[in-house]
Amino acid sequence: MRINEYTIVELEGVGKSYYSIRIDDGLYYVSYDRDEIQATNDIGFAKRIVDRESAEGEVKLLQRFYDENGQRKLTNALEEVTTVKGYSLETGIGIRTVQRMCEDGRLKAKNVFGVWLIDKSGE
Repeated sequence: MRINEYTIVELEGVGKSYYSIRIDDGLYYVSYDRDEIQATNDIGFAKRIVDRESAEGEVKLLQRFYDENGQRKLTNALEEVTTVKGYSLETGIGIRTVQRMCEDGRLKAKNVFGVWLIDKSGE
């Protein structure tokens, strides 16, 4: 399987439209697992996505974590997260300010055993 495109296709359902993702000529996205993207030639079995915004988010996820052959990209987890101090050094924002941003939800972060892990992917 070769992924040449990520085209969001609008289809008509019963009383409401839905969206699917075309990844090649006549090939549609079904799902993904830990190792690869699953696809089908039959649009009836393609994943049905409720709105365009969700479909765009799914496309971003696929582009980020899967290569042009539909295989999972090898990523280093440390490229995806940083600590309060690391974020402070990268951005020039004070450490206490970054900590408050984690606490009040301005940054996508999780407190793990007293250490804030900040998701850098959302920037």
